[in-house]
Amino acid sequence: MTLSSIINLENDTFYNYELAEDNNETKTLLKQPLTKDHIITLDRGYATIEFLKKLDKHTNFVVRLKKNLLITKNFMKEKEDSTIIKFGNTSLKLVKYYVDKTTKKIILHKYKDENDIQKEDNDTLFVLATNVTTLTIDDCINIYKLRWQIEVAFKKLKSNFKIRHICKESNINDPMKKIKFWIDMSMFMYNITTLIKNELDKCLNGNCRFSKCASFIRKRLLNMDKKTIEKIVVEIEKIGRRFQNNTKENDNANSDRPKKKGRRLSLSTVKASAKKKTETVDSTG
Repeated sequence: MTLSSIINLENDTFYNYELAEDNNETKTLLKQPLTKDHIITLDRGYATIEFLKKLDKHTNFVVRLKKNLLITKNFMKEKEDSTIIKFGNTSLKLVKYYVDKTTKKIILHKYKDENDIQKEDNDTLFVLATNVTTLTIDDCINIYKLRWQIEVAFKKLKSNFKIRHICKESNINDPMKKIKFWIDMSMFMYNITTLIKNELDKCLNGNCRFSKCASFIRKRLLNMDKKTIEKIVVEIEKIGRRFQNNTKENDNANSDRPKKKGRRLSLSTVKASAKKKTETVDSTG
């Protein structure tokens, strides 16, 4: 499944998330609690004409366009660095973003680690689009640059909290409950750590390491007095009340079977496969 998350760029905390059980990020993003009071920034993976028309009805956006889109190709031929075109029932502002060497180096380094470098990542010119036509060229570029904070946030989240490998058991009664519980708890801890780090950075000139801060908070929670813990538990209970951490031990969890490579399966596919296996076992006695 895919985790569709939104970061509050003012303080680097997670604003909300939705799980895409069918790995469809664009459809899941439309379920997020977004309004016209927001401006979100997105990478080129979301830049399809049909999706942007739907997104325009929900919220404001700044998005990097794909290189093969017709509106991108036409705009690249123009001398101007910005233009406004008709986009469905509204207007869309296009902006040319000339990528500096430092930014390009960061992008290539990131996608090289993920073995996901594409030809477009080597380009020195990106085209951005926004449905807020009053934004200046610099506004659009600066907002889009902030999108990188989601990459940094996920790196911290994976490194410090239990969100990378949540389910290793194959015989859990309801894996979704366990997955959602650990995601909620991980993001809850991430947000606490980030808010405290933000305050410490003001005193330490930005020299507070996130990992050290996260480690301190985990230890501090373990040593808190009963009343303080009870207050925190009440808040945590609001988050995790509907989830159950079911952790039945699986004999095959640590087996030496080779990992299968291929496309990710949706949760519905996995459930259907599990149901079919159960029916086969029942029918054969």
